[in-house]
Amino acid sequence: MRKNTILINVNAMLICINTEVFLLVKAIVDIQNKTNMVLNIVKAKHGFSTKSETIDFVVNRYEEDLLEPELRPEYIEKMQKIAKEKAIYIGSVANLRKRYE
Repeated sequence: MRKNTILINVNAMLICINTEVFLLVKAIVDIQNKTNMVLNIVKAKHGFSTKSETIDFVVNRYEEDLLEPELRPEYIEKMQKIAKEKAIYIGSVANLRKRYE
């Protein structure tokens, strides 16, 4: 089975666009020929100029559609914020009912 190699440099680069900061990483990845063909189709279909853009697109779609919510970065951030909040003492079930009914 023939494989293609995509260069992703291990050196990292920070890019700031408006208020967002992006960390760009480069590495060398071996992919199968079929995977390369699919990337080329996605690249052409969406008008991307590089395979890097195409890979970002595919991975972002995977994240949105398939990752379990507890694995998403925004879920982890939300849970960390909640963990830092001050706890509310309720005491008993009766007190809980009084508070929330």
